[in-house]
Amino acid sequence: MAAQVQPEHLKQILETAKLREMNRHQEATDRLKYQPAVVSAVLMLAFLFILFFGWLALAYGKSEIILPVITALTGLIAGGVGGYGVGKSQGRGGDQSS
Repeated sequence: MAAQVQPEHLKQILETAKLREMNRHQEATDRLKYQPAVVSAVLMLAFLFILFFGWLALAYGKSEIILPVITALTGLIAGGVGGYGVGKSQGRGGDQSS
Protein backbone atom coordinates (compact mmCIF):
# COMPACT_ATOMS: atom_id res chain seq x y z
CA MET A 1 0.00 0.00 0.00
CA ALA A 2 2.82 2.40 0.83
CA ALA A 3 4.30 1.84 -2.62
CA GLN A 4 1.07 3.11 -4.18
CA VAL A 5 1.10 6.44 -2.33
CA GLN A 6 2.35 9.14 -4.66
CA PRO A 7 3.54 12.64 -3.70
CA GLU A 8 0.34 14.02 -5.24
CA HIS A 9 -1.69 11.89 -2.84
CA LEU A 10 0.24 13.18 0.14
CA LYS A 11 -0.16 16.76 -1.06
CA GLN A 12 -3.92 16.27 -1.43
CA ILE A 13 -4.18 14.68 2.03
CA LEU A 14 -2.27 17.57 3.62
CA GLU A 15 -4.36 20.18 1.81
CA THR A 16 -7.58 18.45 2.91
CA ALA A 17 -6.39 18.28 6.52
CA LYS A 18 -5.40 21.95 6.44
CA LEU A 19 -8.78 22.95 5.00
CA ARG A 20 -10.60 20.86 7.62
CA GLU A 21 -8.62 22.47 10.43
CA MET A 22 -9.27 25.97 9.07
CA ASN A 23 -13.01 25.23 8.87
CA ARG A 24 -13.03 23.87 12.42
CA HIS A 25 -11.28 26.98 13.69
CA GLN A 26 -13.67 29.27 11.78
CA GLU A 27 -16.72 27.47 13.21
CA ALA A 28 -15.37 27.82 16.74
CA THR A 29 -14.61 31.50 16.19
CA ASP A 30 -18.08 32.13 14.77
CA ARG A 31 -19.70 30.41 17.74
CA LEU A 32 -17.78 32.53 20.23
CA LYS A 33 -18.30 35.82 18.39
CA TYR A 34 -21.71 36.64 19.85
CA GLN A 35 -21.35 34.89 23.21
CA PRO A 36 -20.40 37.98 25.30
CA ALA A 37 -23.31 39.95 23.83
CA VAL A 38 -25.79 37.18 24.62
CA VAL A 39 -24.55 36.79 28.19
CA SER A 40 -24.68 40.57 28.70
CA ALA A 41 -28.21 40.76 27.29
CA VAL A 42 -29.43 37.98 29.57
CA LEU A 43 -27.93 39.64 32.63
CA MET A 44 -29.41 43.00 31.63
CA LEU A 45 -32.87 41.47 31.18
CA ALA A 46 -32.63 39.79 34.57
CA PHE A 47 -31.69 43.11 36.16
CA LEU A 48 -34.63 44.80 34.45
CA PHE A 49 -36.98 42.08 35.71
CA ILE A 50 -35.75 42.65 39.26
CA LEU A 51 -36.35 46.38 38.90
CA PHE A 52 -39.78 45.85 37.34
CA PHE A 53 -40.98 43.43 40.01
CA GLY A 54 -39.61 45.69 42.74
CA TRP A 55 -41.43 48.68 41.30
CA LEU A 56 -44.60 46.64 40.82
CA ALA A 57 -44.53 45.39 44.41
CA LEU A 58 -43.94 48.86 45.81
CA ALA A 59 -46.54 50.48 43.56
CA TYR A 60 -49.26 48.14 44.80
CA GLY A 61 -48.11 48.08 48.42
CA LYS A 62 -47.00 44.44 48.38
CA SER A 63 -43.51 44.94 49.78
CA GLU A 64 -43.53 41.45 51.35
CA ILE A 65 -43.08 39.83 47.90
CA ILE A 66 -39.96 41.81 46.97
CA LEU A 67 -37.54 39.60 48.89
CA PRO A 68 -38.79 36.24 47.50
CA VAL A 69 -38.82 37.59 43.94
CA ILE A 70 -35.30 38.99 44.23
CA THR A 71 -34.11 35.76 45.86
CA ALA A 72 -35.62 33.62 43.09
CA LEU A 73 -34.24 35.75 40.27
CA THR A 74 -30.81 35.94 41.89
CA GLY A 75 -30.81 32.14 42.24
CA LEU A 76 -31.73 31.73 38.59
CA ILE A 77 -28.98 34.11 37.49
CA ALA A 78 -26.38 32.46 39.73
CA GLY A 79 -27.42 29.00 38.54
CA GLY A 80 -27.20 30.03 34.91
CA VAL A 81 -23.79 31.62 35.30
CA GLY A 82 -22.58 28.65 37.35
CA GLY A 83 -23.85 26.16 34.78
CA TYR A 84 -22.17 28.14 32.03
CA GLY A 85 -18.89 28.08 33.96
CA VAL A 86 -19.07 24.34 34.60
CA GLY A 87 -19.83 23.63 30.95
CA LYS A 88 -17.00 25.91 29.84
CA SER A 89 -14.49 24.27 32.19
CA GLN A 90 -15.47 20.78 31.00
CA GLY A 91 -14.90 21.74 27.38
CA ARG A 92 -18.54 21.87 26.29
CA GLY A 93 -18.61 25.61 25.75
CA GLY A 94 -17.11 26.24 22.40
CA ASP A 95 -14.02 25.46 20.48
CA GLN A 96 -13.60 21.71 21.05
CA SER A 97 -15.14 19.41 18.48
CA SER A 98 -14.30 15.87 17.44
